Amino acid sequence: MNKTNTPHFLLVGHDGCHNRGCEALVRTTVSILREEFPNAQFTVAVMYPEHEGPLTDIPGLKIIPGYNTVAHLLVSNSSGDTLRSRLLRKVKNWLPYGLVTGKSLFTRKAKMVLRPQLRPENERGFLHVSHLKNIMLNSDAVISIGGDIFNEDYGANIFYAMEPVEYAQFLGRKTIIFGASIWEVKTRWLEDRMREMFKRTDLITVRDKETQSYLRSIGINKNVVHVADGAFLMPAKSSERTLLPWPTCENKIIGFNGSDQIKDYLPQSKCQQVSTDFIKFFQSLVDQHGCKVVFIPHDCLPGAHERDFLFALEQMIQRPGDVFLLPVGLDAPETKDVIRQCHAFIAMRFHSSVAALSQCIPTLGMSHSKKFPSLHRFVYGHTEYLINYEDISFNLLLEKLKKLLDNREEIQRKLKERIPKIQEQARMGGKFVKDVLLKNIKTEI
Repeated sequence: MNKTNTPHFLLVGHDGCHNRGCEALVRTTVSILREEFPNAQFTVAVMYPEHEGPLTDIPGLKIIPGYNTVAHLLVSNSSGDTLRSRLLRKVKNWLPYGLVTGKSLFTRKAKMVLRPQLRPENERGFLHVSHLKNIMLNSDAVISIGGDIFNEDYGANIFYAMEPVEYAQFLGRKTIIFGASIWEVKTRWLEDRMREMFKRTDLITVRDKETQSYLRSIGINKNVVHVADGAFLMPAKSSERTLLPWPTCENKIIGFNGSDQIKDYLPQSKCQQVSTDFIKFFQSLVDQHGCKVVFIPHDCLPGAHERDFLFALEQMIQRPGDVFLLPVGLDAPETKDVIRQCHAFIAMRFHSSVAALSQCIPTLGMSHSKKFPSLHRFVYGHTEYLINYEDISFNLLLEKLKKLLDNREEIQRKLKERIPKIQEQARMGGKFVKDVLLKNIKTEI
């Protein structure tokens, strides 16, 4: 660690503030580390820098591109512009965009078309992240954030998460994976490459015991510690934009973070049935139960997506004045303040769940991934208030929400006991980083 008392950390793996959960992780990683290093400076390398306006209120934070997709335009022929690479570019130009780059045509099912890619052995292999070299060399640690980014569920995007960590290790820099969820990788060559990366990582803080068990099963344990997701620590921020159109003391306000991501996990016929059940469900809440409903988008990668989905539902529900779609432009702390005003919350996104639970709002979750039952067991101690995507139905939604509301006071009492302990566990991540850096410990497996 440098001797200037102003350490510098490079944050990688951040996808963008279009995802309010990703924004929350940047904010809380900075705050957790500044508790231990008050004068720390940060650079965040991000896939979509133009989306990062919400983060400009953080002092000492610099925002740069995280993945250079045009790096081949900036290098000389002697830097690897071989006949093979020129032929590949010609083939790429004839194919639809996304087929080679792994962007528009890759979905979460694209893991089946990933081909073996070995860890680069020389600097040429890190072309997409080589622009980070000087920043890495001048950083006290390269810290990967992003929650569950080290999983093959996200297809080719896993390399966006892996390559900057591998490059920092190639350069001999300290690397830290901060607040991760990692589960079994089915592709053997990919797991082998990730295992090598994990072995060389100085510290891995994980947010669930399942991740700790998985890493132990592949031989990674001496550099792994269990913490809590940093987003439990993000404060809400009130503003004129967060005021709801109804007095919170007079109405049961049900918050709903609906997501179009059901299309990635369910067949079209089931998606249509789920959408129909959502419409019927919210009409019932308004008509039979006197509730008000606020729709809360939590991710807009890289366009509207969730807002599109919720806007269409709002139009089909046809209850103007009773169903309210959150206005455009709220950042993560403001979005959390809207959630704070809800009587109960229904979440399809992991970090919208965290935003609610961290404020002791009784929360019903909808699950497409192992991280959801892990979160509910960690907070509630059970998964009673969780619905798998494939099980979503009108009757089950009503049944689960009724149980949540009937037990609301008891749930809030238990959350008020549990959440402070979870928040303290999240802060421990900063203490572990300080221990690794100040004691100059390099943990080896």
